[in-house]
Amino acid sequence: MVAGTCRIKSVPAPTVVIGEDIHSGKQGKDVLLASPFISVKMPPDFINELNWQVVSYRVTFVRNGTEEAPISVNGAKFSEEVIEKIRNAPSGTIVEFSDIIIQSSIAGLRLIVRPLAVRLQ
Repeated sequence: MVAGTCRIKSVPAPTVVIGEDIHSGKQGKDVLLASPFISVKMPPDFINELNWQVVSYRVTFVRNGTEEAPISVNGAKFSEEVIEKIRNAPSGTIVEFSDIIIQSSIAGLRLIVRPLAVRLQ
């Protein structure tokens, strides 16, 4: 009996969003603060159920071209410091979420290389 071959597809890179569906771009503070957490979604064509948990990430505020010191956050939810900075940030401030580490029981730990940036309206 000849053994058959089996192709194993690698797990595709998930998409990082704020809340349930906020991607990069211009957003109002109220929209960000209504869903103050990072979540991860698999591409729609990925048929397997794969749940990711956000382990940690960094948030950097850029105001008038000046980058502030990043804030480290553990877990998916925005820290109180991040929430307060968003509330007090002037329009045009860029909020960048980077170094996002996610974990799945199936795929293990992953670092999301591409940051998610939002310009406050």
